[in-house]
Amino acid sequence: MMYCQGKTKQKRKSINDMNKITKTLGIALFVFTVGGLLTASGAAWAKSAHSLNTSEGPDPTAVTTCGTYNGTDTIYYLTGNIVTVSTGNCIILSGSNDALLLNGYTITGPGSSSSTGAGIKITGNTNVIEGFNAIVSGFGTGPRMPAATLLRTILTSR
Repeated sequence: MMYCQGKTKQKRKSINDMNKITKTLGIALFVFTVGGLLTASGAAWAKSAHSLNTSEGPDPTAVTTCGTYNGTDTIYYLTGNIVTVSTGNCIILSGSNDALLLNGYTITGPGSSSSTGAGIKITGNTNVIEGFNAIVSGFGTGPRMPAATLLRTILTSR
């Protein structure tokens, strides 16, 4: 009798182990599938950070001045600091699936007391601002965006 109980416990443990493995594989497959679908969408924010230096996707577009940028699936990147005396918005992203890489540069307006605009205003859909060590200052607001916008890394608004 003791022998049968030992075998039953062993079978239960084996079945529990199989269930754990099945769940783990199911979760891994789900994550892999979702990641593949998001990356395959071709949106600018789905491209890797090194795409500025490779032939992966469209050529990135340099941003050197204030203006309206309305591409689709476009990566924009600052090549230096931007200073403006305009009291309106500086950079406006009005396209869809775009990314703005600030690359640690600053966008400086005339002063928050005289400016009613935003340093970066997003009016398009599914856009991303990535600003490691970047500063947006001297505007009524730093970045102004809809809730669906992704603000990645560190962006300091002063």
